[in-house]
Amino acid sequence: MKEYHAFCLWREHKELRELIYKSFKVVESKKYDLAPEVRAKKVRDIYEIFIVAEDERIWSKHPIEIIVVEVDAEYGIRTTGGTKNTRFVNTEVFDFKTNSRKKLGINFRYIHATDHVLESNKVFKSFELPQYITDFTMVNLREARAVKWHVNPFKLGLKAYENTENYDFLKITECPHYNFLQGQKDEYLKYVKKIDTVHSDADRYRKLIEKFDYKKYNSSEKKDLIQVSYIDEKPVIIDGLHRASILICNYQQLDDIVVRVRINDNHQYRNKK
Repeated sequence: MKEYHAFCLWREHKELRELIYKSFKVVESKKYDLAPEVRAKKVRDIYEIFIVAEDERIWSKHPIEIIVVEVDAEYGIRTTGGTKNTRFVNTEVFDFKTNSRKKLGINFRYIHATDHVLESNKVFKSFELPQYITDFTMVNLREARAVKWHVNPFKLGLKAYENTENYDFLKITECPHYNFLQGQKDEYLKYVKKIDTVHSDADRYRKLIEKFDYKKYNSSEKKDLIQVSYIDEKPVIIDGLHRASILICNYQQLDDIVVRVRINDNHQYRNKK
């Protein structure tokens, strides 16, 4: 599967630019000569951490060049330079950024590269390149929520969503699907027998546990990605809870299990006050 990423060149560097063009399939390049306040906002919008006014990326008068590239969606675990987080990134883009900085003796004041699709979407939104924004994003499974029903939604149909007492939004580690992996099988068996009678099945789950290649999950095709909907501005898994449970179980060593997911707006669930 392919995805779009961006290199942000904060100042001109001929050798760096040539290296990007030599190493990637470039689909577009665009330069921005911005007023100071506009530049400051655009730069800050794409970073996780606040960029102070004294930072050269904020006040520089050099035009900003955004180079959009198309790469394979191949993800692996790396430790980021700025936030020092160990997390999943697009390894082709991340390794190029790291290696080119070392090779050319430059740093973050010259180049920013999008580590994953969430960062890509931020750059494309900030620099008004909507044609490259996708319905993929990155979600921390430790912070995401899952739906636990108290009634069988397949029997009630859409009416089941009208009463918010029919379901709860819980941490993934509080759900029967995760507890099954911790040896608490009876809870899951009872749940799929009485509640989730369509999508879940113990035998299917056991087969998934055996065959699911969790190490390659982040490089999955679109149809195989976990789907989330943002409810009350928080990510809630609406498809893929079994896979999410397996991922958490196998990546306990990571403080943040930030994985690639697909956004699928679901307007049936109500905000729970």
